[in-house]
Amino acid sequence: ADRWPDHADTPMVLFDIATARRSLAQQIDARLNSDQLTPSQRQQLSADRLENLWEAALTFDQVMEHLSLSESPTPSTQRWQRAAAISRSDCLLETGRLREAIAGYESVARDWPGHAAAIHALVQVASAWTTLGEFDRADSAHNRALARLRDISDEQLNHSEGFMNREVWERWMNTVPVGSQLYAGAPIPE
Repeated sequence: ADRWPDHADTPMVLFDIATARRSLAQQIDARLNSDQLTPSQRQQLSADRLENLWEAALTFDQVMEHLSLSESPTPSTQRWQRAAAISRSDCLLETGRLREAIAGYESVARDWPGHAAAIHALVQVASAWTTLGEFDRADSAHNRALARLRDISDEQLNHSEGFMNREVWERWMNTVPVGSQLYAGAPIPE
């Protein structure tokens, strides 16, 4: 990627590098949650995990930048750009950079409103706002996700790269009814 930055395959190579770094961070996270570690080992692994996630986010950003320079975007380049945008936001969410993740997810929802990625993005926005204790904003994002789910055709949902079909989305979205203020992992506001 460094040697041939203008090569047609460079964005995909960068995508693979970013995906590998994120995968490594997830493996470290699993080790942090399962191994008996000394405090210094835990501290080093935690730092390595955050570094890998941050580097992955930056590399996904490079992928998006490379693909945005394409003069005539194809469905394939749009698919890669969408996947990089979602993955970048996921990495930011996993590092705890919630407001940056929210901005990235909002961009995905705005740029691809007719794609299941918009639903995923808005669900993640709701989750991040919940973690931040902004329950009205979480409800708003959840309602927007439900509206997108209603607006997207079954055909589009069934052919969206790796996303769920309508039945699974509906079941998942109704796990926490809008307005219930019962969010997994978050205290109920008084």
